[in-house]
Amino acid sequence: MEVCSHNRLDPNTILFKINGTKCNLNCRYCSETKKSYKKSMCSKECKDIILALPAACDIILHGGEPLLNRDTVSKTISAFREKGMKSKLSIQTNGIIDAEMKQLLLENSDILKIGISIDGPNELNKLRVDYHNNPVFKQVDETISFFSQHDIQIKCIATVNVANVHDPIGALEYFLSHKNIRQVRFNPCFDMGDGGLADYAIRPLQFLEYIIKLADYWIRHRTYKMVRIDPIQSEIEAVLSQVTHPYINCCKFISVYPNGESTICDALGVETFGYSSISKIFTDAEGKYMDILNFPCENCKDFVDCGGGCVAIFRRFSGSDELIQEYCNYRRKLKQHIKNILEID
Repeated sequence: MEVCSHNRLDPNTILFKINGTKCNLNCRYCSETKKSYKKSMCSKECKDIILALPAACDIILHGGEPLLNRDTVSKTISAFREKGMKSKLSIQTNGIIDAEMKQLLLENSDILKIGISIDGPNELNKLRVDYHNNPVFKQVDETISFFSQHDIQIKCIATVNVANVHDPIGALEYFLSHKNIRQVRFNPCFDMGDGGLADYAIRPLQFLEYIIKLADYWIRHRTYKMVRIDPIQSEIEAVLSQVTHPYINCCKFISVYPNGESTICDALGVETFGYSSISKIFTDAEGKYMDILNFPCENCKDFVDCGGGCVAIFRRFSGSDELIQEYCNYRRKLKQHIKNILEID
């Protein structure tokens, strides 16, 4: 998935994987289950990392599924309070959480930002299932409604895949039906399988068509007053901030796993790196990776028209010149559509 916003103003961010990649769901397109980090952190490790992280970074409890153990989550939240961060603690959950966990989040809502992964209404959410292949839409929708009943705003992440790419407006209208959803990020599933795209994945130009339909609806119905839609708004911000380097974010999103293991960007990072200390993790990541990542856009004549693409996707598509070219076309055409919206030549 292309998870970077292409906005150089994004903060340094830690994806804090307190349960590694363990999860209580078995979503068909999940890339995390393919990774080997299956351990969980103890409460002491969570606290030590939180207290030692640089103050100038955002922290997201992430997974896998971070909300599997109430005691660990409670102590992690307590450590965050003790640290006295200016930003809130973000949690990205699949929404399959019990009443006790919901109550814990409710009690600490003053310092939390809640994100829930869901792809839209039931018929568009078919690839999100449990380990018995049962659909999970109803439980997740009930969790969103629970937060709505308590006036807690949330954001959602939706994965655009073969099961829902045909109906962007249906997905958007679902999110608009929950008044507490104030932000949705639509991420494309560009996974590769044997011999080409995975059978659940979509092509770059399919995603372009999807996003353009969303953007046109978003503007025509003025839904931008109700909900932030990414990558539309993040691309607008990237154009307005005049991004000059496409890879500035590669080492700004770091995943921290149990037992001191870490990688850069979830979409890219499969190689772990050791950090000299958790307080220097961003510097150590940049020192290790910036000289060895392959940056195919640096000398491209179309960079100004495109803004650069995702290193992880170029790596994923490396065996297919056709998909690389289509991805580049998607980036250029999306940027041009955004400029048209802004009436920028």
